[in-house]
Order: sequence, then structure tokens, then C-alpha cells
Amino acid sequence: MAVDVGPPPTFFGGPADQPTLTDVASAQKTDHDIAFIRRLLERQSEKPSCKDVELQSHEVKTLWHEWKRLAIREDLLCRQWTSADGLHVRWQIVVPRTLRSDVIKFAHTGATGGHLKRKKTEE
Repeated sequence: MAVDVGPPPTFFGGPADQPTLTDVASAQKTDHDIAFIRRLLERQSEKPSCKDVELQSHEVKTLWHEWKRLAIREDLLCRQWTSADGLHVRWQIVVPRTLRSDVIKFAHTGATGGHLKRKKTEE
């Protein structure tokens, strides 16, 4: 089961000065490692042989290991995440290196950022 919810108007769901999904797709296409995997996915549905990736970076090999969970959705390379009970499926955008610090900053600031510390998380 896959839940396909339309994309938000911006990548971070925040102000208009944040990267759009179109910006993310463009950044994926210029990221050497992500672009390599995108090209493979566009050419074939079967997982490439290890020979096809043996000379590539660690990041390419990591994505290659996730092959069955990868798809290009709405022009974005995404990875399927399924909850342990199998009831929930989400598609995660594979974030290009150039946008990772922005994503981390967004995840750790503002009303949605941070975490509840160890004690509160364990409760």
C-alpha cells in the first residue's frame, strides 16, 4: 500500500524563500551521486549489478542497496519508508548534498524543531 499525497508548495512547507520541489529536483539532477542513481532508475527497473556501481562513491552504493525502495515520483528521487507494522508508507525525498544543511537547520529550529531530550522521548 502506498499513500500518495500531493507535494506541498515548498520543500520545507515554510516561507516562499525556501527551496521549492522544483528546486530540489534540479539540485538532485546536479548532485553527482543522486544523478547517477536517477539515470539508472530511468533506464531500468531491475537492480543493476554490483559491477555497475563498484567504482562509484559510498553514497551511490548506499542508494544502490536501497534499490527496491527507490522511485522517481513527481520528478524527485524518493525512498519508500514503511512502518514496522506495515500499516504506514511514506515517501521520503532523497536530499541533495547542497540542501542537507538547510534541511537539518529547518528540522532543528522553530516550533517543529528540536527534540524532547532523552528522558521525555523515552516516556
